[in-house]
Amino acid sequence: MSKRAIALDHEFTVEVKPKAPFNFDATVHKPSHFPAPVEDYREGVYWRTMRMDDKIIGLKMVDQGSVDSPSVSLTLYSKKLLSISQKNELLNEVRWRFDFDGDLSEFSEGFKQERFWVLC
Repeated sequence: MSKRAIALDHEFTVEVKPKAPFNFDATVHKPSHFPAPVEDYREGVYWRTMRMDDKIIGLKMVDQGSVDSPSVSLTLYSKKLLSISQKNELLNEVRWRFDFDGDLSEFSEGFKQERFWVLC
């Protein structure tokens, strides 16, 4: 199978505020997985390609907040202009895929005073 580059000339950017606490790097970077040619990660920045129906979409996520005050810049790239409903569908998919609306506060609060021991 031959590979070819596709220009994704159209983009739109939106800021997303995940529910705190939210750790961007621990959410998007999974070092235990085998590297995939559809994604790349550098501290604070994550790139990925994805499909929506027959469209190829580029996604760039940039961490702009903190664990307690999270903010993520999402830029979506496409070959053709996307409709508002297509943009909303993509944003909902990204919110779900990266659990931006997950609420870990009860879990975090429950383990705030816990100590973890590691045997070496």
